[in-house]
Amino acid sequence: MSRRRSLWLVPAAVLALTAASAGSALAQEEEAVDPLPDIDVLVAGFVPSREANVLVTNIKPLTDYLTEALGHTVWGNVTQDYTGLVIAMETGQAHIGAFGPFGMLQAIDRAGVIPVLATQRDGETTYHAQWFTTEPEKYCLDEPTPRQILDDDGEIVDYYTNRDGEQYTLLNCNGTGAIETEAGYIYGPKGEEGIAQIEEGTPVSWTHTGSTSGFIFPALQLLEQTGLDPLTGVEAIMSQKHDNSVLAVCNGDAEVGVSWWDAREIVSPATCPAVEEMVVFALSEEIPADGIAVSPDLPEEFVQQIVDALLAYAETPEGADVLDSVYQIDTYGPADLEAYDLVREAADKVDAASLE
Repeated sequence: MSRRRSLWLVPAAVLALTAASAGSALAQEEEAVDPLPDIDVLVAGFVPSREANVLVTNIKPLTDYLTEALGHTVWGNVTQDYTGLVIAMETGQAHIGAFGPFGMLQAIDRAGVIPVLATQRDGETTYHAQWFTTEPEKYCLDEPTPRQILDDDGEIVDYYTNRDGEQYTLLNCNGTGAIETEAGYIYGPKGEEGIAQIEEGTPVSWTHTGSTSGFIFPALQLLEQTGLDPLTGVEAIMSQKHDNSVLAVCNGDAEVGVSWWDAREIVSPATCPAVEEMVVFALSEEIPADGIAVSPDLPEEFVQQIVDALLAYAETPEGADVLDSVYQIDTYGPADLEAYDLVREAADKVDAASLE
């Protein structure tokens, strides 16, 4: 396997130049130049995968931390979708962006953004889409069983505990629920024989056509397994957000739904009692992780400070909790530019760009 090139900024300590007896510390301070003379407020853009007001609240500690670490005011802005965030980056209304894979491609192409970090979950820099239903008798070729989950002590349990302390079972079938790594990860693709059972006209809940896990990768699976067009061959329901896609199946509006894995964790039994009856029956192939990109107009040294600050924040107890609450992120790793080629290929096959 060839080694992929990574866009990985070297540590700030390596980049720093040692001043050679050029005067006193006071003189150096007087000569210091604001790295962002034309930017009063640095704007970090986010896209909601669930309720926007929850995301607004959850990102506040992160932007406060960045403000202190960078010595420059940072505001968080939640756009309606990735297209809005791309436009914000393109027009200079945002300077840092948290993008999904397809949104990242659009931002690179249209705004010239520079990917600097990729998210990591369960030790992986990839993730996958999931297919779910409340009709396992139709889409499961085996008996549904509880998904294996690692608890805080690293023990495998058959129940999930959410942030409110609620415990409930998440059912899986077709081999989609068995842990495969020490960190608790389960690889895709799996269960595509279940996707093959989808019939013409079946109500399917997608998120939106610009979503990598909420449309592009599962839409390609539908095309390959059934030959059905993802928009006209089934009754396409656009839920916009991943929790809404889960709710669409919960409420009976859709027979089948897709989302990132595992969006059932952000829909509690109190909101949707049927979540414990919902079964994940298929996973997509692995998708390059979402990540952080910056405006090409930011000085390289300042970009390095942003990277260092985000990495440091992820290592703090507060940072770990905030990143988990925002996008279920464990930490960050290097951004892999070549990995996004997989997303471009999938998007081209389903012509996702022309469907926005």
